[in-house]
Amino acid sequence: MEKLLHKNISESVAFFDDSFRYQNYMVLEHYDNLNLKQLLKKEGLMNEKQGARMVKQILNAFVYLKQKRVIHRDVHLENIMISESKCL
Repeated sequence: MEKLLHKNISESVAFFDDSFRYQNYMVLEHYDNLNLKQLLKKEGLMNEKQGARMVKQILNAFVYLKQKRVIHRDVHLENIMISESKCL
């Protein structure tokens, strides 16, 4: 599997193949900043402009993953990491 290179996706570190289950696993770089759940808890709801910006970044990342034929099977707020500049 090739490396994923996208501004809204953490850098991939390693890949594992489980031939028995016909699944591949990807390990991503460790990220120390907040995740989306923590950000919402800390700062409360986003305004419409902030929310739209965040959704656009998330969708851009998922479009890229789809083009690379990658499925994220564990999407939830804790897995959406936020940079200090409030970007994914």
